[in-house]
Amino acid sequence: MPLIYVPLRNHFEQNFDVRARLDRYAAGRHMEYEDMQPDKLVEAISNEIRQGTWRVETVSRHMASTSSRRAGKQGESSTLAEMETSSKGLIRIPLRIAGIIGLASAVIYLGVALGQEDTSLLPQAFFWFGVMLTAGLLAWFADRLEHRGRRSAMVAAGLFFVVAVFSDTVFAMVYLLATVLSVAGFALTSRSSGETSLEP
Repeated sequence: MPLIYVPLRNHFEQNFDVRARLDRYAAGRHMEYEDMQPDKLVEAISNEIRQGTWRVETVSRHMASTSSRRAGKQGESSTLAEMETSSKGLIRIPLRIAGIIGLASAVIYLGVALGQEDTSLLPQAFFWFGVMLTAGLLAWFADRLEHRGRRSAMVAAGLFFVVAVFSDTVFAMVYLLATVLSVAGFALTSRSSGETSLEP
């Protein structure tokens, strides 16, 4: 199949990178806009059709050797990438659940506090809202913070524990669950990075 390509005039990538790749694969003919007259275009297409058979063989040989080299390299790296992706997925599960507990309970708590007629407890309500919101956000984003992620998971666990201590029985159980999930996320993060200390 004949290929005539006309890159945009001052477009660096089309004039250099794309052109170099197409030349390497012996694919198509480069033309400028000034050369796009009907007789020159017909001549270029007919030349491409005549020269097309040897180009197909050259391109297919080049692509076969390139793909076999890439397949060897990708085979090694793809298994490592799959293992890393699956371990990051395991790390996310407890941290995401703890984050959801913290964020949802903060919103519910603030809604209930704002619905009360007694406004004298609003400063205290905003304080606990901030603590729950912070714990939820730290747990939710701990897996994205690389070295600081372990510390974020432990700070979230500590904040969840503090909220659990000052909550009634049902909420204390929920926050203790969030504490355990944050600690589990910390343990998984430490194991995946090969470190167990809190030092950055």
